[in-house]
Amino acid sequence: MKLPTQFLSAVVWSVGLLPASVGAKCLGPRIEVYLKHGAPEMAQELLISNGSFSFLATDHCPIVLLPGDTIIVDFFLEESGGTCFGSLLSTAEWNGSPMDIPGIPYIPYHTIRITSAGEYLFRAVWQLGATPPEPTILDPEVRITVINEGADKIYWGVEGLRLQGAHQNEEAHLMRTSLLASNSLPSMEPYSELLSSPLNNGGESLPGDALLIHPYAKLVDWVHLELHTDGSVMSHVASTNALLLSNGCVRSAEHYGASVSFDAPSGTYYLRVIHRNHLPVTFGPFQVDQLSQCVDLTAAPVFGEDTRVFIGTIPHLRAGNALYTEGHQCISYAGVNNDRDAILQRIGGNSPTATVSGYYNEDVNLDGVVKYAGSNNDRDLILQSIGGDNPLYVVHE
Repeated sequence: MKLPTQFLSAVVWSVGLLPASVGAKCLGPRIEVYLKHGAPEMAQELLISNGSFSFLATDHCPIVLLPGDTIIVDFFLEESGGTCFGSLLSTAEWNGSPMDIPGIPYIPYHTIRITSAGEYLFRAVWQLGATPPEPTILDPEVRITVINEGADKIYWGVEGLRLQGAHQNEEAHLMRTSLLASNSLPSMEPYSELLSSPLNNGGESLPGDALLIHPYAKLVDWVHLELHTDGSVMSHVASTNALLLSNGCVRSAEHYGASVSFDAPSGTYYLRVIHRNHLPVTFGPFQVDQLSQCVDLTAAPVFGEDTRVFIGTIPHLRAGNALYTEGHQCISYAGVNNDRDAILQRIGGNSPTATVSGYYNEDVNLDGVVKYAGSNNDRDLILQSIGGDNPLYVVHE
């Protein structure tokens, strides 16, 4: 199949394939997702195609079902001038519960049809022997959010969110996942206690399969997203707590879906992105006149002054907001209520060489350890964040 030059925005997450070896005849499992409209005059549309001749999908928009629409999910073994010897094993989940997929041993093709809303997860594994192998990075995985036309929420696919404190790899633009690795990441979102403003949502928790994700996109931390009717922090309309992945994608904690949702009608909104020890940034305005919105924060308009830090060409939220207070935020190294003193107080206030491990706002580089002095300390990052030259300088949201 020849792939179209442009794909409609539709889905949340997919993992591409690489050939097992140069000149291989069987290229392994593949998943393709189509949208078949109820109107016969409208053509069937390819939404996702991941495979050895395709791309790593980065478009995380939800799929909106109109009356009569059907989503078709095809599983097959991709061949290149030969035959695949083996069988295709596939699994699927709907809202976190397994879906019944009939086994078709040694027939490398089958289809699932979706006509209802929900969060779906599809995996495919190529079985060469009698015992199914453990999934590898060569086995594709697709997650999609499907919503009905009459849904009473706004669903957003959010990507391109990166934190300066967690920056790890400039070439791959990945963030460190030290909090997850050290078991410091809390299972419950931290913002209900941190923020005193009313929350539409709150109490979100990590899903049961939080660790069963592709190794290239693990959890970094919780983030808080707010919708506002104007650029101020006083026009709060709706909010949600979500999960930030190492590749910059933001996912809903519910069912580990890809799209975040807001209890709000269509309209014009600003999106305020909050992380507990970085400077918030407000994006917009966004005209949301449909159920779904897809936002790449690296290209989205910023309301007011852009306080983000560019690492290479990629913008990152500015690190150093160790002392989070209600309202507009700022980062300061000296003076009243500065962020540097917050680090010193967290480690005890007496010995600057002491350290404290765990999940703390003062851990501005997100490595799981609060440090005032020594290598990789958090104090230096605050000084760098305000410019590095004048310790009295303050950066405001």
